[in-house]
Amino acid sequence: MHVAFNLQPVQYINDYHYASVSDAGNMEDLVKTNSAERTINLYLVDFVRTDTVPCYGFTFFPDDTIRNFIFLNKDFIRGNYLVTLMGHFFGLLSTHDTLGGYEYVSENNCAESGDFLCDTWADPNLFGRVDTLCTYTAAIQDGFGQDYVPSVANLMSESRDKCKCIFTPQQYRRMLYYLKKSRHYLR
Repeated sequence: MHVAFNLQPVQYINDYHYASVSDAGNMEDLVKTNSAERTINLYLVDFVRTDTVPCYGFTFFPDDTIRNFIFLNKDFIRGNYLVTLMGHFFGLLSTHDTLGGYEYVSENNCAESGDFLCDTWADPNLFGRVDTLCTYTAAIQDGFGQDYVPSVANLMSESRDKCKCIFTPQQYRRMLYYLKKSRHYLR
């Protein structure tokens, strides 16, 4: 299946109240008055935080079908940050996610741990553990004493932005599934 996105005209919102957003703050008012239906609404703002933690952006997973928007700190418009948020928007977890527990290096628990996908490598969280040459530099072991050897290229990892460039086939399938199931209004 071929998926394409059409860019709509940019609308500048001239109101300093919306320069900073959080998932619980002034976001609801902003999206109520400025969102378009049947589209992914992207808001570029000066500052983004979730709870009290500054971040490059956030979105909501597809089970929240009413919230069809992405917030991105405008300083992060270059690079893969928007691509990562689009992955979340279409149902992808971070490769280091531990919602179902830590994924073992052997990946024998891949379907019920980590990002719940078996073609993404087990990932102990790459933030600060990848050098400028895109080499994983940590020596972290799983619960069985096996060394993690994660992919530094996956777009849903916390690798350096310049290293990230791929989705796996199962990640593509999950995004397509959620496009059809929960984000069907985009078609």
